[in-house]
Amino acid sequence: MLFISVSNEKQNRQVEHRSGPFELGRGPGGELPRFVIDDGFVSRDHLRVEELPGERLAMRNLSTRNPVL
Repeated sequence: MLFISVSNEKQNRQVEHRSGPFELGRGPGGELPRFVIDDGFVSRDHLRVEELPGERLAMRNLSTRNPVL
C-alpha cells in the first residue's frame, strides 16, 4: 500500500493506493488508475509507478517535456 500526498497552490490531497500500477499526470487517465495533479510543471502523462516485492518501486517516466530524474 502506498500513501500519496499532493500539495500545491491549487490542491492539497492525500490518497491511499492499495495495489497495482498507477499513473500521475495533469490529464485524464487511460487503462490505469490516475492521480491528477493540477500543476503546470506536471505533464499530461508524467509518471507510472508500480510496487515491486521487497518494498521497492518501479517508476517509468512518461513525459518528454518534464522528465523525472
